[in-house]
Amino acid sequence: MKMILAFIIMFVSLLSGQTQNTTLIGRWMNHSSYSFNTVDISGNYAYIVSSETSNTPSRSALNIIDISDPSSPELVGFVNGLKDSRGISINGNYAYLAAEHGCCAIYGELIIIDVSNPSSPQYLGYAGLAGYGAGLGVVNNGNYAYVVSSDGGLNVFNISTPSSPLLWGAYWPPPEEYPDPHFDGLSIAANSSYAYIANGDSGLRIIDVSSPANMEEVVGRYNTGGHAADVAVSGSYVYIADGENGLRIIEVSTPSVPTEVGFVDTDGFANDVTVAGIYAYVADGQNGLRIIDVSTPSSPQEVGFFNSGGFAADIAVNDSYIYLADRDSGLYILRNDLITDVFEELGEGMPRKFALFQNYPNPFNPTTSIRYAIDNRQFVTLKVYDVLGNEIAKLVNEEKPVGSYQAEFNAAYLPSGIYFYKLQAGDIVETKKMILLK
Repeated sequence: MKMILAFIIMFVSLLSGQTQNTTLIGRWMNHSSYSFNTVDISGNYAYIVSSETSNTPSRSALNIIDISDPSSPELVGFVNGLKDSRGISINGNYAYLAAEHGCCAIYGELIIIDVSNPSSPQYLGYAGLAGYGAGLGVVNNGNYAYVVSSDGGLNVFNISTPSSPLLWGAYWPPPEEYPDPHFDGLSIAANSSYAYIANGDSGLRIIDVSSPANMEEVVGRYNTGGHAADVAVSGSYVYIADGENGLRIIEVSTPSVPTEVGFVDTDGFANDVTVAGIYAYVADGQNGLRIIDVSTPSSPQEVGFFNSGGFAADIAVNDSYIYLADRDSGLYILRNDLITDVFEELGEGMPRKFALFQNYPNPFNPTTSIRYAIDNRQFVTLKVYDVLGNEIAKLVNEEKPVGSYQAEFNAAYLPSGIYFYKLQAGDIVETKKMILLK
């Protein structure tokens, strides 16, 4: 059976077009009448939002895919009949979806689904957005969910009680600041201090969210020159998928003065961007997936690609695995062959050994990513300490199956200095140093 599956994957790869430094590992598609809009990853599951294109207004479904064996992804749970959903963010046992209500975006919603049992997800309810726009993007940060909409501005929800989110604050720019008074937010990235919004033809907008209930101003603006469709933030840099203008890299260490430092013309329509380690992954529409080396932000270089043969819409990344949602042809699971030598992989794509990697970026301000791999199922802890040995953060504290993982550390509340992160898996312990530079 696996030989047949491998042949099918190879055949699909040939039909899809050329590849460079990527390998097609697996593929999932449910129904040809659905378009696949967005994807997020948590643990051994991929969460894909699909829309039934034959209906007006469009209805969406949340599909939960078991990806523990990347070569054989399997649908294990779903929720049908959701309002038209454009964005998804997984936080613990809950999925948060940005959605619109009705065919004309009468108003938007934040939909909440309990996914603690992936085979039986439960619809919990929704919270309405302020204003009249469709929900287009959502991201979580601690106890808050940030939702942008087509004309409803930026909405911040307190999700400390996930089943009962509270609208905590909302922001619209003054109408006189824009030729079009609508706040055409398409996507958002956020930390505890700032929200970075891909604002369509208006480019990048940076909003101070340090007091979510009292957001009063846009602190930084940058006109990217294209159509800012998606945004990712890593360290002091913001990455914009800018439509026909490709990938733009903007330095934001001074949020009031964002400065473009590099760009790559991806040749297609840059629709989504995800940054992991030294790579930016761009869903480039009909041009497929593009992999950009951003280790030197002022001189980014395209180093890999995969042509899915349809319209590459959204991307999620976990270590060397790339999860590409193609609007026309479903989910592709790919491997970034540029980093597979970091993990001594088995034929099934699992690491052979325990490994803890240097955080990236380093130095950082205020967020950084920590990657690690474990070679057998065991209880794992990942903790952060100051130079005096005081524990200041617990990033992981649970049993994990064999696999490669990434944890995010936000040090917005800490002073500059040297910190240590320690990974323990069973009897194996490893510690590394990192530098917070504000």
